[in-house]
Amino acid sequence: MSTRSIFSIEEVYQSIKEEKNLTESHLGVPGNSKGCGGIIDIALMIPESVVLFVAPLGCARHVTTHSWQRDGRVFALALDEAEVVTGTHLNTIEQAILEIYNDCRNKPKLLTICGSCIDRLMESDFEMVAERLYGQMPGRILVIWMDPVVGRKEHCQVRCWDKVYSMWRTGEKKNLSVNLIGRLYPPAQNSELPQLLKKAGVENVKHMAECETLNEFYEMGNASLNILGSNLGEKAAKKLQKTKGIPYIKCQPTLSVEKVYNMYRQLEDILKIKICDEEIYRFTKKEVEQFKKERKNNPVHMAIVEAYASHEDAFSMAKEIAELGISVDWIYSDGKFSGKSEQITWLYENQKNAKVLLLSHPGSRKMMLDPPEVDVAWGMNEKWFLKKKNNHWIDVESRPIDCDYASVLWFINVVENELKRRKDK
Repeated sequence: MSTRSIFSIEEVYQSIKEEKNLTESHLGVPGNSKGCGGIIDIALMIPESVVLFVAPLGCARHVTTHSWQRDGRVFALALDEAEVVTGTHLNTIEQAILEIYNDCRNKPKLLTICGSCIDRLMESDFEMVAERLYGQMPGRILVIWMDPVVGRKEHCQVRCWDKVYSMWRTGEKKNLSVNLIGRLYPPAQNSELPQLLKKAGVENVKHMAECETLNEFYEMGNASLNILGSNLGEKAAKKLQKTKGIPYIKCQPTLSVEKVYNMYRQLEDILKIKICDEEIYRFTKKEVEQFKKERKNNPVHMAIVEAYASHEDAFSMAKEIAELGISVDWIYSDGKFSGKSEQITWLYENQKNAKVLLLSHPGSRKMMLDPPEVDVAWGMNEKWFLKKKNNHWIDVESRPIDCDYASVLWFINVVENELKRRKDK
């Protein structure tokens, strides 16, 4: 194992150019505040449902440190070693599911069993458990997995999105509606996307988290188009296109005004509508130019972190943030460089002083004790910067970035506000 966890952007660039692996054999599962790889978050977005997380005590503890369980929809079943070795834990799971259903005041119409790495390793047949319970309770049972160690060839969200969306139903006629898929969050309240599409004649713009009933969630299968927000949902999007006849376009989170503009032109072409975004496009572009101009006299130094909640990878966001005139000094990466050569090459050519911290390396934890000095830190792992009070961080969970003008305006405003707050102190 390499003893280093910090590399220059030049070293990372050379590694992809020479196809050399900087991460070597260490685990590659970075610490993040979105526990269980976002799987429980996805399951909880299904309305009228509850989740049972099944794992040994060491893993089950993760769900007790989050706010999920406060609304009474998440349950944890901690397995002991004897149960796992003998296989009797499958009987325990059946008993737990029936107990949960009987005890719920509002009876769930769907119960999700979320398995963990140990059951993936032991090949526990949770689908068989679901079949045995069929008829014993009215609710439907869905099986998903949180397996970052055993299932590392494919992120667990890839399979989860596919499994969840496969429950959609399709009718004889498609609606002029749009689904926002592959994202752990619905659009922000100030996003112009839903309003612009509805003004253009689109009936509904829906994210699954906005569905109030299970039937409403099922009926998302009648949409005319899916807007995919992440690479992790692309397998599901392709399957939906093939099996349910819903085409898709991929519009990942961005801080580029032109990318947002191009997305609206794509939507016009596919949906055969006219989207009136000229005014907000010109306004956003003007605000960005002013922000970039101010950075020449008042530079900003930032650290960019992988944003696990909303799938923004650090190199893509670092490139777009640097294009706004900000100096990107630190990039906190998951150590996976595949498919990121374009962004890494650009950063090597334009942000030569940038350093890359591999979060998947055990040595990266030392940075929690002595984080770098920056003006603003952005991303999910703000805990890396809390040890130094002078570092201000942007909470991406409170307002995830989308592919819309509102996200661009929000970002430049929040950076300016953080700088002002620092100056006032």
